[in-house]
Amino acid sequence: MLGRLVHKAVQVPHDPVPLAPPPVLFTGHTWASPSSPCPTRSSTHAFERTLRRLQHKPFMEHARTLKASRQAFNLLRVLPPEFCFTKSFTMALDVCAEARDLATGTALFDMAERTLSSMRRRPDLQMMTTYIKGANGLGA
Repeated sequence: MLGRLVHKAVQVPHDPVPLAPPPVLFTGHTWASPSSPCPTRSSTHAFERTLRRLQHKPFMEHARTLKASRQAFNLLRVLPPEFCFTKSFTMALDVCAEARDLATGTALFDMAERTLSSMRRRPDLQMMTTYIKGANGLGA
């Protein structure tokens, strides 16, 4: 379903209410759903293969035209850290800057710092510049 969201880039209006937490939980090296705590190895492999093929750019471009900053934030929130890249966070911050949504942009930048530091990486210059561009657009 997440792949279909990326390719179709669901046209949902800006939703100020945060969505419920994702139904899939990451537990170490395996994925576990609340309904089936022990997935088979093949289902885990298929799920990870699908996440590797996930393209963030089409979704973020469409979210930017709709100014759907909350949806861009939620896409990166449900993905496990190893499938979130610096470029993905930068594109999501660009969506927040276009939508002039400083609250979501700040929450996204904090999430990016935590996620990247857990993988021993740091936000790059382009990400910081995009965040500053969003804050500058609001006069903050």
